[in-house]
Amino acid sequence: MRVLLFTLFLLLFTGCSTKEITLNQKKLNIEVLNWNHFENISPPNEDFWKALQRSCKMVSKFGEYCNLSNEVELKRDFLPVLIKEKGVMTGYFEPTLFGSLEKNERFKYPIYGVPKDLIEIDLSKLYPALSKYRLRGELKNGKIIPYKSHKQIAQNGIDADVLCYVEDKIELFFLHIQGSGRVVLENEKVLNIGYANQNGHPYVGIGKVMREEKLLEKVSLQTIYDYLEKNPNEVDEILFKNPSFIFFTIKNQGATGASGALLTKNISVAVDRDYIPLGIPLFIKNDKLPNSWVVAQDVGGAIKGASRIDYFFGNQKGARESAGELYEKVELILFLPKPFLKEINLIK
Repeated sequence: MRVLLFTLFLLLFTGCSTKEITLNQKKLNIEVLNWNHFENISPPNEDFWKALQRSCKMVSKFGEYCNLSNEVELKRDFLPVLIKEKGVMTGYFEPTLFGSLEKNERFKYPIYGVPKDLIEIDLSKLYPALSKYRLRGELKNGKIIPYKSHKQIAQNGIDADVLCYVEDKIELFFLHIQGSGRVVLENEKVLNIGYANQNGHPYVGIGKVMREEKLLEKVSLQTIYDYLEKNPNEVDEILFKNPSFIFFTIKNQGATGASGALLTKNISVAVDRDYIPLGIPLFIKNDKLPNSWVVAQDVGGAIKGASRIDYFFGNQKGARESAGELYEKVELILFLPKPFLKEINLIK
C-alpha cells in the first residue's frame, strides 16, 4: 500500500525540475517535493523525534532549525527533497560477544585498543582539499610505511592495550564490520565496545569475494557465518581477504554513531557524509522496513554514494538476521530547512 501511495505521490507532484545542490563535499541532484502528498503516510514515531533532537543540533549544518518535536513543526520549517539518484540499503546491528578480561583457553582472541605505534597524519592544514582524509601508518627506519594489515595483526600481534578477549574469531570479525558491540564478561558485566580508529587499509567485503570465488550464491551475514562455521580450515584465509582492521575503545553507553549520539534501532541510519550531513531527518521510500522515518547518525566504510544507506537494527534477538538479509534498492527523501532552500533559490 505504501509503495502505491508513493507512486501516486511522485506522479502527482509537478514541482521543480531537477536541481544540483551541495550540502557537504559532493553535489546532489535533487527535486523539491510537496508536503501535501505525505498526507496518507504514517507520521514519525516518538523515537524519531528523540533521535533527531539528540543529534541534529550536535552535528548538522542546519542545527539552528532542529528544535523539532512533532510533524507540524517539521512541515512548518522543512520541505521534503528527493535525491534523484537511486541507491541501495543494507542493514547493520550491534553484536553481542562473550569474553574475559584475561586470556585463557576459551577466550583467546583479543579486542585491541589503538596501537601505541600508529601514526595518524591530518593533511587539512597543508592541503585543505584533503581535509576529510587521514594518513595512517607506522614509523620504520625513519620512514612512514603502511600500518600492519589484518593478517599481520592477527598473526603477530601489535603494541596495543587489549580491552578483553573473546571466544569466537568469526563473531569478532563481524564486530569489526559493525564497528561497535557488547561483550558480556564471565562475571556478567557488559563492556560497551566502540570504534576508536582503523589501520588505514581499505575495507574489502568478504561476501563479494566469496561470491566471486563461487563459495556462496546468496550473500548475507548469515550465509557467510554458516559457511565459515562449516569450513573452519578456510576461516583465516577468507577473513584475511579484508586487510582493514578496527581498533576499539570502551564506551560508557551502547552503540554510538559518528554523530556522537546513541543509536536507536529502526531509526538510526549510516550515510555517506560527503553528500548528506549527519543529523538530517530522512524518509526511505521502500516497502520492507518496520519504520521509514530515520535520522542520519552514522557513517560506514562501505557506505558510499548519495543514496547509499545502512539501517540500524539494534541488538535484540533477530537483529543479526534482519540486518544480514536486508539488501534493497531505495529512493531517499531528505528534509531541508525552508530558509536554506530560499537562500539557494530553490523556493520563493
